[in-house]
Amino acid sequence: MKAYIQTDKRSEFYNVNAFIANEGFKNFGFEIEKFVDADEISNKNPENIIAGGIGNVRKRLQNLNIIRENKEIDYPEELKPFLKRKIWTSSINEIFNKKEWNIFIKPQTETKLFAGKVIKSEMDLLGLIDEENDIKIWCSELVNFKT
Repeated sequence: MKAYIQTDKRSEFYNVNAFIANEGFKNFGFEIEKFVDADEISNKNPENIIAGGIGNVRKRLQNLNIIRENKEIDYPEELKPFLKRKIWTSSINEIFNKKEWNIFIKPQTETKLFAGKVIKSEMDLLGLIDEENDIKIWCSELVNFKT
């Protein structure tokens, strides 16, 4: 199998995650190919992996004619047994009003609207509450990752 890893125009990994992905895939024996823009990838095998920014991942899906109805990252039913935690949908105002703390949240309808974050009190929601435009979010139980 092949892994495509995003770089900048100088062929350096565009962030630390790309570097780590490169090392991991290399250790597992993947053929590695660097790219700057997903449009450079001519191979149409959908089983090859892409590690890059959300824009390039979306572009790769489009180039493979993989239609995403809601156009955002979600949690497909087929993957739910592997999540190992409860995930649900809500909104910023709803968790604020219910005082639903000790959860992880991230935007549901606009992936990079804000960085995912742990909510332990109302102070963690500063800057996110908007009474006129309630933000839909993904919520998750907190996970203590070991590796």
